[in-house]
Amino acid sequence: MAVLLSECIDRKESPLSEPRPNTTLVQAVDAAKNGRIAEAESLLGGAILESPEDADAHNLNFAIAMQSRDFPLARKRAEAALEHLPHNVRALCNLGSALMQLGDHDGAMAKFDAAIKFAPDYFFARRNRGLLYITLDRFADAADDFKAAVAAQPNRADTRIALADALTETRQFDAAAAEIRTAANLGTGPQVEQTYIGGRLLYRMGKFPAARQAFAAALSADPTKMKHYQALAAASYHTGDPLHAREVTRACIKRFPSLERSTGEPILRVLVLEALGQDCFTEIGRKGVNYAPGNYPAFLPTERIAYTHVMTDTIDALGDVVDLGQFDLAINNRPVHERIVMRGQVERFERIVAELPVPLINPPHAVAQSTRVENAQKFANAERFIFPRTIHVAHAADVSATRARILDELSLPLILRPLDTQLGIGATLIRDERGLEQELIKNVYTEFYAIEYHDCVSEDGLFRRYRCASFGGQLAPDNMHAAGEWNVHGHGRDTLDWYGLGFDREEMEYITEPESVLGTPPEVLFKEIKDNTELDIYGIDFGRRKDGQVIIFEVNAAMAITEADLNKFPYRRAGQEDLISRVEAYFVEKASQ
Repeated sequence: MAVLLSECIDRKESPLSEPRPNTTLVQAVDAAKNGRIAEAESLLGGAILESPEDADAHNLNFAIAMQSRDFPLARKRAEAALEHLPHNVRALCNLGSALMQLGDHDGAMAKFDAAIKFAPDYFFARRNRGLLYITLDRFADAADDFKAAVAAQPNRADTRIALADALTETRQFDAAAAEIRTAANLGTGPQVEQTYIGGRLLYRMGKFPAARQAFAAALSADPTKMKHYQALAAASYHTGDPLHAREVTRACIKRFPSLERSTGEPILRVLVLEALGQDCFTEIGRKGVNYAPGNYPAFLPTERIAYTHVMTDTIDALGDVVDLGQFDLAINNRPVHERIVMRGQVERFERIVAELPVPLINPPHAVAQSTRVENAQKFANAERFIFPRTIHVAHAADVSATRARILDELSLPLILRPLDTQLGIGATLIRDERGLEQELIKNVYTEFYAIEYHDCVSEDGLFRRYRCASFGGQLAPDNMHAAGEWNVHGHGRDTLDWYGLGFDREEMEYITEPESVLGTPPEVLFKEIKDNTELDIYGIDFGRRKDGQVIIFEVNAAMAITEADLNKFPYRRAGQEDLISRVEAYFVEKASQ
């Protein structure tokens, strides 16, 4: 969210204060309008010193800091304004905006709420809180605020476009289309954003050819935004033109080889090696980059550690993309070895990581040694847990031969799972020979895993899946999921009465007192995994049979650490923050090796 100088210069003050003539302020306004920022700041400093309750001077001083993207300074200036104007709604909004940019969403929300309490119909408070709701994916709440903002200033096309975006996400397509038409008729506002939001509406309605045209127009008008490339690639893909989608993807990566994230003066600079991921440019998302599964660095805080994400699919040398000398540590965030193999990128990726002059977390060879087949062989005779037998099947149309091979090595029921997937995508439970034959007929000429199935249904008829994160030899309980089906991957959090059934308490017990759930400390239960897994950071997913036996589902880098939805599950905040601080400490330790 940008704060424009024009909004702070050419405006009426908030409803709770009136601007006063001030010669110094007039001079500062003229200097800011004409790009003489240092002069403007000097004049404003004098104006505020003379009149510490001058809301106009504070506001312009804040806007200059925001325009230069110096968010810590903007925060200080907003806080200084509130010391003298504690109930000024514009000052409250300014502080909320700075906190939002610094990632303090709770603090920002508190300031916007306070501003709205003082002035329920104040345009800036409603608009800014709506933008924060968008950031939090709370689109219905965002739509309510944008409606109030539109009512306050009906001729603001940008606010109507934001409202259309929120309405689109809540599938109120007719209302969204009406707002876009009204914005167009106003003839003002960001025309490219209007075209892009119109394309998103068409995309959500399944009108992919029309959406493709809109996204192409947005990209042509403004090729500086990654989301325009991403949207066009997605629309082309769903229009049935994957070749064009790939062309747009290549153009995007050529223009945006890396994404840097830092909000403070870092004590450590980390290079994160990314893959495009199977859904990065085939699904339209709200983020600039839709990271591959397992991207725990993408949600780590950036106040102390800076992260530079480089997508490696289309480069041959890291040194051509970034200055490697600036980094203290690197993370291989290509956690699925099978995907690298199937794309024919093993040798090239090994050459890329060989360039690194710093320690590398999860080197490719360690990822390669933690595939499902490798783990099944490694832990076949484990003492404290069971790792299901797993075989790699290359199915080449001969259904009888493939069926015979599977049944020769595994008993029914069993799971068939595509070779390079995570999140349970494509996994199918096969209960009898007829089902196996039908699945093989449907999926000829393909590779997959056949996995021994263990029934982990609990006494209450539900299935549970636990995750334990491992980093630098430390083990920490991460989360628990539950569902009404065997393929447990977090969907039950939305479909089950999570709090009513007591899953919040059950999950917290596992996180805070794992021994009471596991019967023994995680370090003891998973000692064989710790001793035989070379990954630096990884996750262990497991369940329990009714007889108490622990069944290991996965041990790999794609499940390293998960991001908790603290809006829905606030009880996880303390555990999440503790886990993140421990991971950051491990990064510092690893970088010194």
